Amino acid sequence: MKSNPLSTIIIICAGIEPQKDGIGDYTRMLANQLGAEFKVVVCAIHDDYVSETCIEDSTYKIVRYPANLPWATRSNQLSQLLQHHQPIWVSLQLAPFGLQKKGILYEPAKHLAKVLKGYHIHLFVHELWLGAEDGASIKMMIWGQLIKYFLIRLIKNILPSKVYVSCEINQFLLEREGISTDIVPVFSNIPIATDVDKSLLIKRIFQCKEVNFKDDIFHCIVVGFFGVIHPYWNPEKISIELDALAKKEQKLLLCLFIGKIEDLAIEKIIRMLPSNTLYYKTGILDKNEISGFIQLCTVGVTSNPEIMLGKSGTVAAFLLHRKPVVVYKNEIKVADFELTEPISDLILYPSQLNSLRYLVQNSIANHQKFEVKPLALKMSLDMNA
Repeated sequence: MKSNPLSTIIIICAGIEPQKDGIGDYTRMLANQLGAEFKVVVCAIHDDYVSETCIEDSTYKIVRYPANLPWATRSNQLSQLLQHHQPIWVSLQLAPFGLQKKGILYEPAKHLAKVLKGYHIHLFVHELWLGAEDGASIKMMIWGQLIKYFLIRLIKNILPSKVYVSCEINQFLLEREGISTDIVPVFSNIPIATDVDKSLLIKRIFQCKEVNFKDDIFHCIVVGFFGVIHPYWNPEKISIELDALAKKEQKLLLCLFIGKIEDLAIEKIIRMLPSNTLYYKTGILDKNEISGFIQLCTVGVTSNPEIMLGKSGTVAAFLLHRKPVVVYKNEIKVADFELTEPISDLILYPSQLNSLRYLVQNSIANHQKFEVKPLALKMSLDMNA
């Protein structure tokens, strides 16, 4: 189906409050990029940050439906929106926990399947079900089966022409259910800022009482933590290897906690680090400042499981900025599944930190694949096929 200057696509996501919803931020960037070729309308179908249906007009239209509105009302309004704009494609950015707090899509699946029937559907499944890993508890497996039942039912009822996932494990699990998918790692929500004054950011760091260091940042190994730190993640192994690297390089460790990170998570990490480690908490920042702090990092650290790295916007942010990311070798096992390759050669295990400089210098990673453009181009090609 060929597009023309007036062709409309509608992108549906759960919520879209800026810097409050990762998939919402992702959707805004995607809409901006697709706006060069299509007329784009974004619909936030389950938005926790509005109390009544509202419309925002900028370079594209955003329609936001409050999460407390009955699903029957929302589906009726969505149906009217679709009929009015007559989109050539509808892109559903699907995350079960974004549409229902426990991820069980009984109501959303029923209404979305009815409303989307007959449209050309592009589907990006951002998350799947719980309890798929070996050793999962009975509670998690039962909960996961409920999520899975309604998710698979929704996918098969809307008959998507294209289904994207962000990592191999999600492709494996969906294809085991007979659903063909393409892997497209999520892009970074944090573009590379070229106009940020890093010297001012460095000054802020060294004026902080927790740093108390009178030399300069070039005598530090700067370790970046950005985004959610999972509560069950244990930083001990990484802390040991970072300490060894600092001693080898004869530098101090400086940990940057970038953006909004829970204090309890920060305290847990600090307790594991050598006593002479410096640390700085940036607090909430705009995207330019986040990019600036990432640019100061020697290495990033993620608490995400290795098999889920493709769906992590924070990992994508480090990789887009050409920063190596340390992750634990996959400790989550799923029957009959083997991870074939990392999403980048800048993904390192703790034991590789000793060779950090060599690995970075010899990297051939394509950082541009973590920009929004490749995804928008793939979607455009698939929609025009």
